Amino acid sequence: MEEQNNADKIKEDKAYLRKQLIKFFTFIIITASLALYMMIKEIQPAKYLIDLQAGWFNGDYYPKATFAVMWIYVMAVVGIILSIIVWIVNKIKGKN
Repeated sequence: MEEQNNADKIKEDKAYLRKQLIKFFTFIIITASLALYMMIKEIQPAKYLIDLQAGWFNGDYYPKATFAVMWIYVMAVVGIILSIIVWIVNKIKGKN
């Protein structure tokens, strides 16, 4: 009986891990795509960052550095928004 419980627990853990990995990679792909889109279309704040670098480096800017900063920015903003949504949903469902 205990072996069956352990086997069920392992299956549940694997399923949970699989779901978490899917969420993680979805988050990474979406945020990277959004940061890249903001750079290509020069949407704010990417445009501001590009102009700032152009002023510092005689009209040039570094796309890789701009992408890295934009990706961190987008991950932070999307992460905060998702955290707030999860918090609200948990409060509505009565979870702590």
